[in-house]
Amino acid sequence: MMKSSEVEHDIQTELEVLKIGTGCRFLTSLRAYKETPENYIIVMDYMAGGDLHDLITEWMPFDMQTTRYISYDHIL
Repeated sequence: MMKSSEVEHDIQTELEVLKIGTGCRFLTSLRAYKETPENYIIVMDYMAGGDLHDLITEWMPFDMQTTRYISYDHIL
């Protein structure tokens, strides 16, 4: 199976996002990356508790304090 250029682009984009998010307590961290002829291997931290989308769909609307807390951490 050959890797398509579209998949390679998507993988590179994902790696860039993971690098940008390093240090944010709400985002998983990239630990390692390995590429083989057939596979891409991305090792990340496991973070229990879902994602921001889950939080939004379960708890919306947020009160002002929660909105500030989440926004502040994502902006910085």
